[in-house]
Amino acid sequence: MTESAKKKRILIVDDDPEITTMLQVLLELYGYEVRLAHGVAQGIVALTADPPDVMVLDVMMPQISGLELCRYVRRDPRTERLPVIVFSARSNDENVRQAMAFGATLFLKKTANREELLAAIDRALGLA
Repeated sequence: MTESAKKKRILIVDDDPEITTMLQVLLELYGYEVRLAHGVAQGIVALTADPPDVMVLDVMMPQISGLELCRYVRRDPRTERLPVIVFSARSNDENVRQAMAFGATLFLKKTANREELLAAIDRALGLA
């Protein structure tokens, strides 16, 4: 398989198994390779083991906020350029501003439809 034909890898970090499973099924239908991490600690392990092409990240998680993981990603030279899509139910202007200040590439509301999600992933990957 050539590099251009290689499947793009997405890491989804969210503590809600229903959300992660739904996203995994949808994205795999569109040809992405999807890995799941249920919480920030698992997200860090997944990033360290095999950095993805893009990360979809929830904000509200127990113990450590997803924004702290975003900050970690930006501080690590191995992942500092990794596209991070914050995917959150909290989508007022202040939450969006804060996510971008922590280094998010894009902010997407959890109420986004399939087309909006796929378009955000394409933008984050530089495909749109």
